[in-house]
Amino acid sequence: MKPSEAYAKFQNGEIKGPQLMRSVIEYEEYLLPGSPNHAPLDAYFGSAEEKSYHLFEDSDHFTIWQEKMGQEPLFVGPFRGCDVIPQLADDLSFLNINPDSDEVFHYRSHQFSDMKRLAASVAIEKAFHEVERADELFDRLKKYEEFRMLFRSGDEGGMQLVLAPDEQGRKLIPIFTAEDCFQVWMDQMIPVIQKDLRAPYVITRKGEDLFAELAGYSTDGIVFNPVGYSRPKAFAMQFCSVVANRS
Repeated sequence: MKPSEAYAKFQNGEIKGPQLMRSVIEYEEYLLPGSPNHAPLDAYFGSAEEKSYHLFEDSDHFTIWQEKMGQEPLFVGPFRGCDVIPQLADDLSFLNINPDSDEVFHYRSHQFSDMKRLAASVAIEKAFHEVERADELFDRLKKYEEFRMLFRSGDEGGMQLVLAPDEQGRKLIPIFTAEDCFQVWMDQMIPVIQKDLRAPYVITRKGEDLFAELAGYSTDGIVFNPVGYSRPKAFAMQFCSVVANRS
């Protein structure tokens, strides 16, 4: 979905802010203004006090801005949102999507930390399904610091992992890369698993610690984001040992 399409859904109340942000970050065809004097990711606009950065979803939106602002007809791309967002400058004031068009919308500085956090999870979610990014995936999994897992009180005290329901009867540990993926799972699965949930609580784990611990578990496997918003991905438990032992 293009950012302009997601923004239209947001305006119509079909999706909420977190889903709009995810759509912006998941998009893979951004064009950036080109400049002979700056690298693409360093092309900022506005004053030093209100620095802005522009993303265009296609050449038509770029041309609208270029002609209105009298800029050089030079752009570079495509770029993935999950690659651009983490590199935004710390002193940036505005991120403008399709500026000067009818579909323009903005993000402001107080939202950038959430965007960068989500971009890290989206990069992992995409790498799950891209064979050519296997090495990148292992590195990202170990460095990521916000995996979420659901626990409940055990029958004899202590805590137990809540497993994901599985049509094949496998015992799969659900792991969530982002808050929105966890919440959509909870919303859909609570009616199914509620009888098994006693004093549920969520634990956030760093990847390096998580996979080292899971390598010792005897369940059938793990499943990332079992119901969305990203595509689910399941692995046998041996995958945890591979990640844990990756140097």
